[in-house]
Amino acid sequence: MINLIPFLSLGLNVIVLIVSACCFVKIMGNDLKHVQKDLTEIKNKINDMDKKIDFTAERVSKIEGKLS
Repeated sequence: MINLIPFLSLGLNVIVLIVSACCFVKIMGNDLKHVQKDLTEIKNKINDMDKKIDFTAERVSKIEGKLS
């Protein structure tokens, strides 16, 4: 009889490796999707803040122009 234990051990290790790799890829994909969503929200908020700063700078320059 062929020694079956080494072959079973190798097969089990291969199965564990495949399952671990699949789970890792799925988790990383999910994490990257959420990170991209958060980055998009941050970018939009920065653009809104930039517009507000530009508007405030224009108002201040008009007020300074009237005072001069």
